Amino acid sequence: MRRSLPFHSLVAGGLALAAAACADQISAPRSLSTSGGPSQTVVVDPNPFPTPATGSTSITISSDPALNVTGAFNFVGFSSTFDPVGGGSFSSVNVPASDLQSNLATRNPGWSLLPGAHWNGGQSDANEYVMNMGTYRFTTTFSIPAGATNLLINLSTLVDNVLVVSLNGVEIGRNSPTADCTPGSSTCNWAVPLRMTDDSHLVTGTNTLTVDVANTRIGYPGNTCSLGVPTSPIDFRTYALAHGWTVDLCQSPAGFALAGTAYYVPAAENHGCTLGFWKTHTPWTGTGFTTSQTIGSVFNPANSGSAAGASLVDALSFGGGSSVQDAKNLLFKQAVAALLNSATTGMNYPLTTAQVISEVNAAIATGNRAAILAEASRLEGFNSLEGPLC
Repeated sequence: MRRSLPFHSLVAGGLALAAAACADQISAPRSLSTSGGPSQTVVVDPNPFPTPATGSTSITISSDPALNVTGAFNFVGFSSTFDPVGGGSFSSVNVPASDLQSNLATRNPGWSLLPGAHWNGGQSDANEYVMNMGTYRFTTTFSIPAGATNLLINLSTLVDNVLVVSLNGVEIGRNSPTADCTPGSSTCNWAVPLRMTDDSHLVTGTNTLTVDVANTRIGYPGNTCSLGVPTSPIDFRTYALAHGWTVDLCQSPAGFALAGTAYYVPAAENHGCTLGFWKTHTPWTGTGFTTSQTIGSVFNPANSGSAAGASLVDALSFGGGSSVQDAKNLLFKQAVAALLNSATTGMNYPLTTAQVISEVNAAIATGNRAAILAEASRLEGFNSLEGPLC
């Protein structure tokens, strides 16, 4: 199931940002002072995310390189397309994303703070009027171990101007371009977090999280680059032109902040108790087996040979030798422990009781000493895993 939980409405997944690329009138500048930038509002989103399953392990994912336990975001490159999912080739620079947090004190275009995140960009001055219109791609990866269950990811983002987040190539959330942004509005994408959660597209192994940041045109409507009436004491146009902004390129600030967590429940550890344990822990209450049962009553008596009449508890003390029957005896020795381990509630043995019986019967049916000893060695490995019940 894939869900997006923004504060403001999301555009349907198929909507091209090109259709609304001219959505912000002055592209986030509330104050671009050259000294002592504006105070930043810390965004706290009260809506709860889905609760991870009991026993979950967490993986921190953040645009703050110091917090992202899987590594920082990389900047993949730039595309002139306005639609992050509409095609266009990205320059394959694949370099560490620029951490913009340190220079926000003096070059903050009005971005809010997202707890647990830093603002990232394609270049170190991405919070000034220097970024071309188009899409900037960022990626990071994280791994979930094999056998894990109850996979979940919860993410919060802020962006200037619009972003699309994909998990393993599947979109899991995007901003609404039409909400980005009326001057003076409290619904700007850099002020209100976009929240998304997904429990369907995570995989065990490597997961790739992709953030496509679309930098939309300043002029709206049309393709002009008018910044409107300068707001005293800052003349946005003069400031922008002094820092390389041109009307033709229509440059503006661009960046994103992301904080989130991936969760999974680790696979339960396999356990098994040794021959010595089962010799000294009789009766075998709760297993369904008794010490007096015979080998031939559990395993195929026709292929068990002279061991068919031996009791299960006696089989735990069988010795070895060079004959095929001796190899069978060594297998039965481990097979009895395997039976008891597989039948013990909470043991989490790698095989079921039916699988133990089937494997042993298949091995003794071969009459091949090497094959029989190989099965004995396999079961011995499982019986030596130990655990809290041993």
